[in-house]
Amino acid sequence: MKVSKYICFTLFLGLLSCGQDNSFRGYEPPRDEAEVYTENIDQIESYLKTHFYSIKEDGSHSNFKRVVFDTLSGDNANKTPLIEQDNLKKKVVTQNDVEYTVYYLMVEKGNEEEYKPTFADKVALTYRVESLEGGALLRDNRTPVVVDLPQSNEEFATTKGVIAALTEFHGGTDFTENPDGTIDYDGDFGIGAVFVPSGLAFFNNPPMTTLLMPYEPFVLSFNLVKAIQMDHDGDGIPSYMEDLNDNRVLDDDDTDKNGVPNYLDADDDGDGTPTRKEIIIHDTNKDWLTPDDIEFPDTDNSGRPDYLDPNVK
Repeated sequence: MKVSKYICFTLFLGLLSCGQDNSFRGYEPPRDEAEVYTENIDQIESYLKTHFYSIKEDGSHSNFKRVVFDTLSGDNANKTPLIEQDNLKKKVVTQNDVEYTVYYLMVEKGNEEEYKPTFADKVALTYRVESLEGGALLRDNRTPVVVDLPQSNEEFATTKGVIAALTEFHGGTDFTENPDGTIDYDGDFGIGAVFVPSGLAFFNNPPMTTLLMPYEPFVLSFNLVKAIQMDHDGDGIPSYMEDLNDNRVLDDDDTDKNGVPNYLDADDDGDGTPTRKEIIIHDTNKDWLTPDDIEFPDTDNSGRPDYLDPNVK
């Protein structure tokens, strides 16, 4: 009897502890987004002023290169801080009327003859995630993983802040995806890192599987091995071109209001004629399409292309 009571009490304490942890890390009431961003950008810029980077190779793959960060102190006091590096770039991402500055480190841009991904594509990459405060290791994928940016469950790699950086790089020339899911790669792939404010990631609700706290920024370093243009529904239109309102979100574009967003709907206007039959695709020598490679006829001159006009079949 005493043993069973002790077990029950221990389980109760464990459940209570988990509940408290969820309340603190996963369900904290959201704060003002602009206020949090002001704090985050101060943290990020302080990190950039007090840290430098180097590149180290890793035995897990002959071509794997790891971006390593360290503080400017002791023997490293004369190193060049990140904030003064010529290859530290930045871009602005606007969300909820907040203009976020995203800093990213472009160590190697990748092969400019190779495809440059959009927010709607698939990428193969290795990546490592660290917190800015204390440098806690949050994720470390040293073998390449294939990430479908709109659909993958790779939490860190699919955040808006990370995608903002990835879309500035190109993949490499040599890439093979093996039947067992492993990847062989070589050569001139993109290498970089991005410093992500919480508002372009998890904000007040970070993954419970990591040590990341609410409102905490992080740095993600990566090798962008390959980028692959995606046409998720196979209708001939690349998925990024199905973002009709140009907000970098695919799920809210649903022309025929059937509950299936256009990028997953092979008949976008629901007229019974597949989208692929209502557009004209020109032959291209590349493995990807550009807007110039596709014609969108407007048979009735309504101002809407046929593939989005249910009155034209």
